[in-house]
Amino acid sequence: MYMTFEIFVPWVVVLLIVVLLGLFFSILIRKNHRMHSEYDERQKLIRAKGKSVGFMVMLVYYAILALLILFDVRIPMYTDTMLLVGIMLGAGSAAIYYSLYDAYAGMNDNAKRLSIIAVAVGAFDFFVGLQNMMSDHFVDSHGMLSRGIVNTLLGGIVFILGMIMIVRNWKMKHEES
Repeated sequence: MYMTFEIFVPWVVVLLIVVLLGLFFSILIRKNHRMHSEYDERQKLIRAKGKSVGFMVMLVYYAILALLILFDVRIPMYTDTMLLVGIMLGAGSAAIYYSLYDAYAGMNDNAKRLSIIAVAVGAFDFFVGLQNMMSDHFVDSHGMLSRGIVNTLLGGIVFILGMIMIVRNWKMKHEES
């Protein structure tokens, strides 16, 4: 069972690309690390708490998913879609937590514009997902939910995040006055 040359070459190319990308990103991170300005400890604490909230949401989702699979409950989604939904829920929860406690993770240079863009992109992605789900009749030929559910869920999370950001910006603006 020897690996033939035809099979070996693509793996070498993939490994070379991964190493080059790793070097590129490590150089980019080092370069940008020097340019970061200092921030207060409150921001750091909020980000840490937000990451733990996002991780816990993801963990609870995957625990529920594991229980459903353990008890042979048929989940009408493909495995990759189920896993992607967990990641989206975790990242969305962390982002919403950041916004609720005024730690925008470095995105607050123009919070008004960012929040409007988040609402627009979220609404667009939500309706694209709904349209895809409706055209696929919500399920495909195998009885699984169409992949439009990912767009719908992601759009909903980004839309909610944008709305929270708009409300927080409005409250902060009126508190300053």
